[in-house]
Amino acid sequence: MVSVSFYPFHFLIFHLFAQYYRIPKLLYHLTTIFCTFVSTKQIVFMLKLRKRAVVKDFAILTIAMFIGSIGWVLFLLPNHIAIGGIPGLSSILYWGFNIPVQYTFMGVNTVLLLIAWRVLGWRFCLKTLYATVVFTLFSVLGQSWAEGSTLLQNEPFMAIILGAGCLEIGRASCRERV
Repeated sequence: MVSVSFYPFHFLIFHLFAQYYRIPKLLYHLTTIFCTFVSTKQIVFMLKLRKRAVVKDFAILTIAMFIGSIGWVLFLLPNHIAIGGIPGLSSILYWGFNIPVQYTFMGVNTVLLLIAWRVLGWRFCLKTLYATVVFTLFSVLGQSWAEGSTLLQNEPFMAIILGAGCLEIGRASCRERV
């Protein structure tokens, strides 16, 4: 049997999960049955694990965006090597019209994220928005650090290998996170 003091905690847990995951009312009864067999300490432990997983996801996203932006800014942009997608479009507009890459990158991603937010919801877009902002910030910092640098200036093949490698490490690291 569930003690009377457990009911307010059970009610709080259900409403937190119901709002976050949009759980239907039918599952309320299943959670009541579940909570009769699970102690309060176990539920608190599961919530702490969830918080740790979210912090770990954002830390990995930050590191991955740093590595990817370094590959783009240090190796590909100075050697006039275009890649696919929005970074490639940003690079071409940077070389052709002298528009800073971060403006184009953030502008196009903002439009796409607004469409995704409308269609897919805010939970899908939250980590993607964070990754976009962090990638843009690291790109700005990387461009200011690498200004006037001649790193691999006469070695375009090596710049392609290192730049693409850094971008792929960044992409692969956040594949499961975003």
